[in-house]
Amino acid sequence: PAYTAQAKCEIKIAHMLTNLSRASSKPANVVRLLGSFSYKGHLCLVFEELGTNLYELLKQNQFRGLPLSLVRTYVKQILQAMALLQDNFVIHCDLKPENILLEIADEPSNAAVGANFKKKYTPQVIRRMRENRESEWTSFQFNGTEERGLYLGHRGAWMVTGGDENNIERLKGMQAQQKQKIGRRRKRNVVQGVRVIDFGSACFEGQTIFSYIQSRFYRSPEVLLGLPYDRAIDMWSLGCICAELFLGLPILPGSSEHNQISRI
Repeated sequence: PAYTAQAKCEIKIAHMLTNLSRASSKPANVVRLLGSFSYKGHLCLVFEELGTNLYELLKQNQFRGLPLSLVRTYVKQILQAMALLQDNFVIHCDLKPENILLEIADEPSNAAVGANFKKKYTPQVIRRMRENRESEWTSFQFNGTEERGLYLGHRGAWMVTGGDENNIERLKGMQAQQKQKIGRRRKRNVVQGVRVIDFGSACFEGQTIFSYIQSRFYRSPEVLLGLPYDRAIDMWSLGCICAELFLGLPILPGSSEHNQISRI
């Protein structure tokens, strides 16, 4: 079927871009494919975990647009992704704010406290987790002393208990200190990176399959007119995205293909 063939093409492109981004010393800003498999006739792709998309970011900002400095930062990173695609003759075919995701902010690994947790780990919860073997108790060095802790399996964070439930107060104090460190770190690194995702419509230049591509607001003139297209259509989409990030709303919000052409 056509969908299976396109899925295989997506895997091929995503795998190639993942390998290139890992081998490059420069940021590639494309989502990384971790693996793929077939399940009951369906091709399944596993990608790295990422955060929200740029459309949701605009929505959270009540569609008022982003600061110009932030727009510049995001556009520069998207251009780095586009450069990787252009160099390898790949056409994305569906570039839009929903397909550009924020990276998840780095948080300290092997922290001596569970500062990253929203769930409250009471002594009873810790005891139950220990009994159910849901996490692994182990010993590790902290501040030059041997500690016994509970690995909670969430981004490499540790919960120190010292094997004593009465040690929770000490944990809370350490947790507060760690939160302050994280807060200072986040203030220094407010801007998160972005990655281009969704190569489900992508193809190699010269091997174009579909004529009905791109979301309407970001659809290039040649696609609207049914003409042959190449990698330039992605740059048209990026131009529309740049304006939308700054304005907060699509610059060419056509209600139909005819209306879209008239707006252009």
